[in-house]
Amino acid sequence: MHLTPESLAAMYELVKTLAPYSKWGLPDSEDVEFHVSGFRNRNGDYSPNPHVIRLSYHSTDHIGKALEIMAHEVLHMAQYLRGLDTPNTDHIVTG
Repeated sequence: MHLTPESLAAMYELVKTLAPYSKWGLPDSEDVEFHVSGFRNRNGDYSPNPHVIRLSYHSTDHIGKALEIMAHEVLHMAQYLRGLDTPNTDHIVTG
C-alpha cells in the first residue's frame, strides 16, 4: 500500500465521522499536517502546535492497519486538545 499525505488526510476525515470521534470537535484536515514517515520503532505519532500526524509506511501494509494507527493518533490529538494527561505516550512529540 502506498501512503500519501492526501490519503492520510482522507483517513483522518473518515475517522472524524465515527463515534466517539465525531463528538470531539476535532480540527479540519486543512488544519493538520500529514506526513508519511520511515519510522521503524513506532507506527506513527502526533505532534501539537502545529498539529502533525505521521504514519510509518513500515507499519501500514494494509488499509485496516493504517486506519487503526490513524484512529490511535487522533485519540492522542483529542487528549492533547482537552489537556488530559497521557502517561506512557513517548510517541507524542512535544518539542
